[in-house]
Amino acid sequence: IRVQSHTNPATGSTSVANFSVDNTPPTILGAVTKDMDGNGKVDRAEVTFSEPVRDSSFSAGKFSIEGVPATSLDSGSENDNYFELNFSTQIPGTGVKNLVYTPGAGADLAVPGNLLAGVTVTAEDQAGPVFLSAKTKTTTTIEAIFSEDLDGNTVNDSGNEFTVSGHTVSGADETSPGIVTLTLLTTMETDETPDVTFDPGDSVFEDLAGNQAVSPTTRTAPDGTAPVLTDVSIESDNDLNTEFAKVDDTIILIFTTSE
Repeated sequence: IRVQSHTNPATGSTSVANFSVDNTPPTILGAVTKDMDGNGKVDRAEVTFSEPVRDSSFSAGKFSIEGVPATSLDSGSENDNYFELNFSTQIPGTGVKNLVYTPGAGADLAVPGNLLAGVTVTAEDQAGPVFLSAKTKTTTTIEAIFSEDLDGNTVNDSGNEFTVSGHTVSGADETSPGIVTLTLLTTMETDETPDVTFDPGDSVFEDLAGNQAVSPTTRTAPDGTAPVLTDVSIESDNDLNTEFAKVDDTIILIFTTSE
């Protein structure tokens, strides 16, 4: 490199040195999602870049999950290769999510700065499954609904991670993604709404990413059991024989319901 005087071009100095020009844009190496308040919804994403980036050049709203934009950005150490995105509108479910970046002014530390291109990244799931709700299905079964698909092998067949008020749980099985069907040793009334408590204690109870479930949690199971009809009979107001009916006769259905 030769540096010359503007007023006297004949003078100047020459320096021999290695130099480079940074024209490589940053990329996202990875992201993780978390549920910081344990309510079964994602509220934070942590992003790692391929190089240090200028935090002030990024807008949180350019990042989104399932169409929900981030609302704030925490840089931690300024202008390093990592920051955290917070979502005040939380995203339901704690399973695997995609983090989407819409192109903006976000750039690395070069001058004027190489821009981060728009990209969709599958984030690592670091949010544990949460017991969200329960519902009676029959007089001897209850569904426990979690915030994501579980590793069914970690659901104890004995059902000892669950208790149901007034009844004894005799079995548990993940019958659909994130839905554990509990079998009761005792019979419920058809209109019963028992409390269901999930507490695995020291037992492993995980999602497909190996995150331990949030516990303990108690939910009240609303009535999802159909009523049972008994002592059903049918007759008519026929004057001659109530077992028969003719035009203009009234048919009467008599029954007893369980609720």
